[in-house]
Amino acid sequence: MLESVNLPERMTNDDPNELILFAPPYLLCQLAFLDWEIRSIYV
Repeated sequence: MLESVNLPERMTNDDPNELILFAPPYLLCQLAFLDWEIRSIYV
């Protein structure tokens, strides 16, 4: 699954915003779900 994702050549962990910009849609959905899950636990 990850092999089919085309990441930019200059992929670095220096800027976390780059990970968000180039993240595949399903990964964004997972992050959004985790965020909602964490909020529901601590609220």
